[in-house]
Amino acid sequence: MAIDYSKVKKILSSYGYSWTRPRELVFKAITGGPKTISAVIKLEQGKVDRVSVYRTLQLFEELGIIHRLYLGWKYKFELSDQFIAHHHHLVCNFCAKVIDIEDEQHINSFIKKESDKFDFKPTSHQFEIEGVCSDCSAKQLLVAA
Repeated sequence: MAIDYSKVKKILSSYGYSWTRPRELVFKAITGGPKTISAVIKLEQGKVDRVSVYRTLQLFEELGIIHRLYLGWKYKFELSDQFIAHHHHLVCNFCAKVIDIEDEQHINSFIKKESDKFDFKPTSHQFEIEGVCSDCSAKQLLVAA
């Protein structure tokens, strides 16, 4: 996935922030798909301190660079729609794997239809389907046998 770093630099600059090495490393960690705070810390261990990861994620969220994916009572961070196309997810309840849904047309049609029915103007939405991924299903079958 090609990410436009000039865009994130421009966003930071427009709010008076600099593109620092810790911010670059945290941004690159998030570009690889949804991550928990602990996953970002682990990925950048030795390169960025824990406090800088927390502060950078908070800043990126405030500036709309990333957003939270709520997965039950937990969450992961993902790049916002400014950097990747809006999409939805399948989430495994066992391993917390997040799978992007490729076919958005049906979901978007459903949202439009339901919104129109109630003369409702949606401003944003999240759509996550929770369940069991194929890897975890296979493991459960092995354990049950």
